Amino acid sequence: MSSSRLPSAINDPMGAASLQAVEQAYLQTLLKGDRVQAQKLILDTLDRRSGDIRDIYLQVFQPSLYEIGRLWEIVQISVAHEHLATAITQSVLSALYAKADLPSSLDQHAIVACLSGNYHEIGPRMLADFLQMAGYNTRFLGANTPEDCLLQMIEEIKPAVIGLPATTANQVEAVRLTIERLRADFTSYRPIVMVGGLAFNLSQGLWKTVRADVWGEDAGQAMDHLVGSAEWS
Repeated sequence: MSSSRLPSAINDPMGAASLQAVEQAYLQTLLKGDRVQAQKLILDTLDRRSGDIRDIYLQVFQPSLYEIGRLWEIVQISVAHEHLATAITQSVLSALYAKADLPSSLDQHAIVACLSGNYHEIGPRMLADFLQMAGYNTRFLGANTPEDCLLQMIEEIKPAVIGLPATTANQVEAVRLTIERLRADFTSYRPIVMVGGLAFNLSQGLWKTVRADVWGEDAGQAMDHLVGSAEWS
């Protein structure tokens, strides 16, 4: 989308009527490094869509960041631009999540963590937010979480669900070993382990190989598989 088309998309993000226009406008705010406009666009979109947070996560944030990653790979933007886009999206995610109508009763716990060497937080953060929306008291541990620290927290709170993403192939082994330790250390307690991320998407059946229970191509699909429907949001 050219910059000349950006204002109309922002002023009327539902315009031609879909989130595709919003996604394109949001991408332009990221490329410009405009955090204020990015947040305004998303919150305005939320108002017009009657609180449809799930679709904004999956149809605006996700494809925008995929495109940012593609532009970085073909050297159209710098690492600094890619980091800025990620930081802006983290900020906007927080503002959007603050508008979520969360369940009042959170009887079960969940943990989502990026293991050692995994610094890709946005997708796992979306999963953590979705778990919270579905009624799980969710702890998101963020990037580069040591496996021992994760297992210690699992021991403390006994979560019903654990999310372990992997973006690159070399991160999969840490996920596999953590699941292996989890199954060995806790014999009378068996949480549901969810995996996801690009590494699992690119290798058919890999999620089964690491002995996970649930996988989805994105956080929304993973949640649908976990609860057995799309009615959690």
